[in-house]
Amino acid sequence: MAALTWADRRRLALLNTLVVPFIVGPVVTPLLLAAGATSTATAFYRFFHLVCHQWAFRSFFVLGSQATFSFAQFAVLVSPMALDGLTQLVGWRESTWELRIATGVLFGIASGWFLYPRLLAAARTLTPQDSRELASR
Repeated sequence: MAALTWADRRRLALLNTLVVPFIVGPVVTPLLLAAGATSTATAFYRFFHLVCHQWAFRSFFVLGSQATFSFAQFAVLVSPMALDGLTQLVGWRESTWELRIATGVLFGIASGWFLYPRLLAAARTLTPQDSRELASR
């Protein structure tokens, strides 16, 4: 019960911790590679390969290295929330709860649309040995 109370009090921080890698990761990964942090960049590429095909002809490049998301996936996942936040930031309008729900729902649908099939495919490729190794970590 104490763990649930702890998580409930920190739910926004926990949610942000889960979401930030999906927003920052696609652009930071090529920067890490350019800076020489190849093992960290490789880990990010492998993680994002679960949610994106990473075809070079559909991706954009940062400092000569391929980003982890394609154009379409980056736009669908990020643009609704980024557009909402940017128009508020520059003072064009004030957000309402309706707009926040709409952009959140669009983000959620897009995330599920892109993530679920890839996670399911990745889970199908796991062998029993892989599952035991992951569980022991």
